[in-house]
Amino acid sequence: MLVGRDRELGELSAALASGRGALFLLADEPGIGKTRLATEACEVARDRSMRVAWGRCWEAGGAPAFWPWREAFDALGVAFPDARALTTGDPIETRFTLFREIAAALAREASRAPIVIVLEDLHAADHSSLLLLELIAGQLRTMPVIVIGTYRPLEASLRPECGDALARLGRTARVLPLAPLAAPEVAALVKDALDGADDALAASVFATTQGNPLFVDEIVRDLRARGRAAPSTIPLGVREIIRQRLGLVSAEARRALEAAAVLGVELDPAIVERMIAGAGALLDDARKSGLAIADGRRLRFTHALYREALYHDLARPQREALHRDAARALTAAGAPLVEIAHHLLEGGADVAAPAIDHAIRAAEQALDALAYEDALALLERARAALPDDDAPLRARVLLALGEARIRAGDAAGRTLCVDAAAIARELGDATLLARAALAYGAVLVMGAVDAVMVQLLEDALAALGGAETPLRARVMARLAAA
Repeated sequence: MLVGRDRELGELSAALASGRGALFLLADEPGIGKTRLATEACEVARDRSMRVAWGRCWEAGGAPAFWPWREAFDALGVAFPDARALTTGDPIETRFTLFREIAAALAREASRAPIVIVLEDLHAADHSSLLLLELIAGQLRTMPVIVIGTYRPLEASLRPECGDALARLGRTARVLPLAPLAAPEVAALVKDALDGADDALAASVFATTQGNPLFVDEIVRDLRARGRAAPSTIPLGVREIIRQRLGLVSAEARRALEAAAVLGVELDPAIVERMIAGAGALLDDARKSGLAIADGRRLRFTHALYREALYHDLARPQREALHRDAARALTAAGAPLVEIAHHLLEGGADVAAPAIDHAIRAAEQALDALAYEDALALLERARAALPDDDAPLRARVLLALGEARIRAGDAAGRTLCVDAAAIARELGDATLLARAALAYGAVLVMGAVDAVMVQLLEDALAALGGAETPLRARVMARLAAA
């Protein structure tokens, strides 16, 4: 029963009927009904023979670049363009070319039949996905594609790059902030769900929930389960409502749900099975309790708030241990490198070295996908995880950061290469010194001699000795050019 959203659904329905493209942003607090409204709009779209695709941002972290767009393209049966096929020299121009190819692929698909794409939880989107949305939003008026994005403003504001991108999108999108339900609308829901519910009970539910539809549903579910209760038995706080609901499952089922919460809002139950023996049956109990639902071969928490409550209630040692278990399970399952790196980085000091190694390799993959900001964010997380006494590992991270900044078109990355070279000299590591010198030398200014570059390359050549190796040949060639 969709209550209190007639105006918003009417606007979405009118846009679906217009045959023109548009961007809608549904924004407000958790549980306010953003996903429910988007779902209703998609039903209207299907009735009009429009194709529908969903892409969900990964709130738990560790998703590959462009993840929600890749999910949506997969749902449409469209190949996501491969960044590695692009060869233009300038990194910004190369990424713009990739974005245009993605937009062109979407336009070609929309010419077959109009499309609705729902991008959920944009407050958790990777930076590259938001940049792509900005470009596509500017072209929607020329293609029959409706994009509906959902996000939480508070969470978006905690990530400046995300908040800024959504603010820019808000200037071209139709933003639909969803207000809490009014008292009569809450009363209608309560009386529809509970036989014999009176005005006093409905008023008490409204006072407790302040019109948040998710919390209304939770209270109604609780009242239905134990018979109609006096208003005074309703919990006082909305967060307590969520925790009370989680308290209804067994301790064993909760342990499986906690492992699932570490993986995210949506997950593969087989990974939880690798983490906890017998988790499949326990997750079935969670589904029966309404805390999670099956979505094909995936499992999804009914609402992100359930996952958040479980995750944030974990003590730090327990949370870190579950992240380490998740990393092992995902490695055995052949999961994306960036997902494994995320869990290792959250796994505590005991796995700092493998976490940083995975992060560096995952950042290289992000750079290959032209997701520069995502690569840099991952490497900054690796730098924050560095042990104080591991100079070789620190040099690797600094060099990776320097190379990433240079590949992204930021010549300031050379400073990080100099820092890495200084550590390499102290360690007597000729190979690392040569790599740092070559990374610094990736930026060539024609008609000028960079004394720092020349010194780095000469030092590297001396450290490598006289053995004829491919690395020595590269240093010699770069020194000649310098």
